[in-house]
Amino acid sequence: MAALRPGCKEPPLSYEELKPYIDDLCDILGCPPGDRLHLWYHLASFLGDPDAQFLLDLVKGVPLGVNETLTPSPARPVHAGTVASPEPLLECSDSWKSAQDHPNVVAHAGFIELVPGGLQELHSRYDRTAVGKLGVVIAEGRSPRLVVDSSISNVTANTMIPNHMMLPRISDVMECAQMQMAQQQMTQLTLDVAKAHRRILMDPKDGGMLCFHANGKLYRCVTLNFGARASG
Repeated sequence: MAALRPGCKEPPLSYEELKPYIDDLCDILGCPPGDRLHLWYHLASFLGDPDAQFLLDLVKGVPLGVNETLTPSPARPVHAGTVASPEPLLECSDSWKSAQDHPNVVAHAGFIELVPGGLQELHSRYDRTAVGKLGVVIAEGRSPRLVVDSSISNVTANTMIPNHMMLPRISDVMECAQMQMAQQQMTQLTLDVAKAHRRILMDPKDGGMLCFHANGKLYRCVTLNFGARASG
């Protein structure tokens, strides 16, 4: 608890400290040693988590839901909307001025991949392609944030997420609380995974749709990015 209070971004427990417990979990749940995502899946399944199956998407990559139906989560309210009429996917040739003013920021991003052969290579690798526009958000005290505008390429317009994404309400918290006042002191702990969307692989078949030009070169995102509707 003391390690969490100052807001330190380093893990409060080291890998060496956690390893014996992780090894025990792998042994109990029949999971290969060191396979964290499958361990998470087996643990969620053991606990009856209705979203357990979605964890396997993190291994192979999650689909974007562009002009295709995604499986809704049984744990969230269903969104019954549909795409009225598919819009053609577009390929922009430049970036927003915020990205043009910070040309070096792309070189430090570890979640994008250069497409050396440009559009010709992109078309040869993927059945569906779209190129949006890159923007850069600069905020004091924070590292630059790359935003790939996928609305201008019509990726957003063709994407339908089958659930309403909502933050927990106070009523949700109350439903998880005990019916009677607890004798011991209660502690609330809120966890947030930093840049979680940057850690989520895309389905390989959708790899050509979150692309952008910067400094005269073509790049594609290899993970979900800030600005993509599916990143939630």
